[in-house]
Amino acid sequence: MKIRTTFLIDDELYRQVKVLAAQKRRTVTSLIEETLRRMVGEPAGSTPEAEPLPFHTFASALVAPDLDLTSNAAIDDFIGREDDARFVEAMADRVHA
Repeated sequence: MKIRTTFLIDDELYRQVKVLAAQKRRTVTSLIEETLRRMVGEPAGSTPEAEPLPFHTFASALVAPDLDLTSNAAIDDFIGREDDARFVEAMADRVHA
């Protein structure tokens, strides 16, 4: 059984883990699980490895061009700012026009 949880982690460390995961063609979750297993003394290969999922991206007029989608903090800041909310509404109006 797996649980979903949330961790606060340094942005730069997370970027490094994402790069390593991409280089190894693995998920970030699988790398974190492996590291935690090593720390608690459980053999690294004790859980079957899941196939990495493809990561698809696409362009959208609804995303602010300067918004870093790889940073949860940046997204949280964006959502909370009133001027960006107006930007999103304006972009939605343009798309649906």
